[in-house]
Amino acid sequence: MRNQPISNTTIQSDYGMGRSHHDIPPAIAIDVGSFSIETKSKPVFNNGHYLYKDERNNIYMVLIKIIRKDDGAILYQNFGAHDAKIEFTDLENRRIAIESVNGSHGKKVIKVESPHLPLSYMTIPPIDVVNGREHKLHNSYKIKKVIVQTKEGDILFSHATSMPSTPSPTSPVSASPEYTDNKYRVFIQTETA
Repeated sequence: MRNQPISNTTIQSDYGMGRSHHDIPPAIAIDVGSFSIETKSKPVFNNGHYLYKDERNNIYMVLIKIIRKDDGAILYQNFGAHDAKIEFTDLENRRIAIESVNGSHGKKVIKVESPHLPLSYMTIPPIDVVNGREHKLHNSYKIKKVIVQTKEGDILFSHATSMPSTPSPTSPVSASPEYTDNKYRVFIQTETA
């Protein structure tokens, strides 16, 4: 079954050089199920991490929204996300971090850092593209926790996924009815300036 787009909403932001308008669907969507990051622009692999960037302008995270997949309820929303960091932790406590950083020539970029959890890149087939996000970084990691924090480390949001108490080789975590790895999605709206 083909994915359905989320409804459109207009957001106004004063961050950057002037007032601009954004229409959701966002530029970056993260599925916490078999972990994937879908993007509108192709991420560039550079020095062991991926960069989401604009060649001529700074690019900022201006909105982070975390929703439950089953009913669309908003779990967290941050309209001033330019200095936030999102961190995903898998079952073995390995992390994937997404944040705005200074890139080459002093331009702001969004960095996806995953030193111990390699991500594969693919172009999404045209029939499966949703809301213009044609590129995907993915792997089958089972995420147990997502944290949104400030650059200083203050926690703004934390959500842990239910885990079975004792997975075994005959009953893997992903087969357990307690393990619900697809409970939420993370959306990131970006702005260039």
